[in-house]
Amino acid sequence: MVATWEGPAQAADGAEVVFTSLPGPRQIDEVTLAANGMYAGASEGMVHVDLSSNSLSAVKRLAGLAAQQGIGFLDAPVSGGPAGAEAGTLSVMVGGEPATLDGADFTGADIRKVDFRGTRNLDKVEGLDRTIGRDRARFD
Repeated sequence: MVATWEGPAQAADGAEVVFTSLPGPRQIDEVTLAANGMYAGASEGMVHVDLSSNSLSAVKRLAGLAAQQGIGFLDAPVSGGPAGAEAGTLSVMVGGEPATLDGADFTGADIRKVDFRGTRNLDKVEGLDRTIGRDRARFD
């Protein structure tokens, strides 16, 4: 049996957790914030785990919009690429509000090491990007 939905809002309706993994900010906004987007169908208390490549400013904006609707948000970019996926060695760095992180239940996941850091890492990454001169604008 395959589950099908008319759109992201219907997929989020009644869900406790929704994972997204999309190419970039434009696609993330379309799936989450559009009139028929995921946040339109989300219930208060749902958690959105975003595995996408995204800019720091977009992550902060999305986390703020989620919070306004009572939706938890975890920024969880994936590192390791196709080779890591094939080898089963992908790394997922998770950041978010402590209450959302504390409530995250990854029961059944094959996780070798869990090291939740919280939102302070976003500020450290932002400072590191400025320090080493990386141009994150390519994601915006």
